[in-house]
Amino acid sequence: MEELTYFNTIQPFFVTAMENCEKAIVDKYGIVCFFRFRAKSAVVTAVPDGSVDMIFRYSDEPYAYVCGTVLKAEEVRFEKDTEYFCVRFLPGFNPILGENAMSRLIGNQIPFRELISDEKMLSNIFSAKNLKEQSEAFMRSYMSIFRRIRPMDKSNLIVRHSMNLIFRAKGNLSVQALADDTGYSPRYLNQCFRSEIAMSPKQFAKIIRFQSVLNMIHSENKRLTDIAAALGYFDQAHFIKDFKECTGYTPKKYQQYLKKENYFSRITEYHSDL
Repeated sequence: MEELTYFNTIQPFFVTAMENCEKAIVDKYGIVCFFRFRAKSAVVTAVPDGSVDMIFRYSDEPYAYVCGTVLKAEEVRFEKDTEYFCVRFLPGFNPILGENAMSRLIGNQIPFRELISDEKMLSNIFSAKNLKEQSEAFMRSYMSIFRRIRPMDKSNLIVRHSMNLIFRAKGNLSVQALADDTGYSPRYLNQCFRSEIAMSPKQFAKIIRFQSVLNMIHSENKRLTDIAAALGYFDQAHFIKDFKECTGYTPKKYQQYLKKENYFSRITEYHSDL
């Protein structure tokens, strides 16, 4: 079976709304990263990332839930002054056993126990004291799930291959180009994507292109016009409109926001040794 291509996703407003944010990059088993933080704001803006997150809240009444991607900038709620541990999965990757789970998760939060019956996982995670222990506790239970969640049917193989192409193109890939590569019609690809990840290939590519813009703004010293051109935005107005829909900011205002909030000093990031 074709291996997964990994793609980094960013939730910038989670970082600026948190204290002691620690991120361990995994890039295997369908997991992009683990992260741990203390919420200092009750309301945070989520941006589209195509990912499923499992979120574990440490409080007097520990609680866990599973979140799907938003399709535009939306407010989500956290419990202020509370510790959280989160697992973020690769965009488009389905870590849930259950019919229609992905369609239920788009723009939604569902209690963990409704989707995954694993009290031992919850107990071990909530007993852990730091990110390393939390990650190890999660993996002890998750690996048995991982081995069962990718059935080898034709639709999954087509979607996995198509998602890999989209990641490598940084989202700048048309549905027709996917059809030409796979030999399947755009209509059939659309059916496969919606069945597998509850999004069309066009929606998924748009999210990955937006996340690619974020990655380039965060890591490359390029002008915004060069970033837009590199990712296939030939119309600056379209670039600005898409970015504002996903963040609430124009690209220029977003750069200013990162600087004002000292974004890069707020997060400790490293590669996990799992």
